[in-house]
Amino acid sequence: MVFLFPDSRFLKVRQGHPLYARLPRPRSLWKKAEELTGEKVIGFSFGTATEQMKPGPLARVGAFLHAVSAAEALAKSGKIPTDAAGFGSGLIAAAVWAGALTLEEGILGLFTGRLRAEAEFLAPKTALRSCRAARDFLS
Repeated sequence: MVFLFPDSRFLKVRQGHPLYARLPRPRSLWKKAEELTGEKVIGFSFGTATEQMKPGPLARVGAFLHAVSAAEALAKSGKIPTDAAGFGSGLIAAAVWAGALTLEEGILGLFTGRLRAEAEFLAPKTALRSCRAARDFLS
């Protein structure tokens, strides 16, 4: 089974809120993102459609947090994917889930835009390997 991590372009209104509302781990991820970025990531991620749908660093971080939370919840249920794949910010989420990047590196890299460029341009040329390999689906 492959877990496909989507890019932030596919962020929907209040995406990830059911995980955030029900499970402690997603809440801790969103709080960590607020600490690291100094921004109101929780309010942005679960706010109104007009505020939430603006593309940019907060959208990338929100989509990333949802993807990582969903993958962790899936793994905790006993359905552990053998591989992870993604594109754009989803590749960064796959790399964090696979252990190739830390959560902090993923959040700060997407927030500053540093890893966004790497995900879009460099990732198809390089393979990330671990026991749960993260792959760019375009390569």
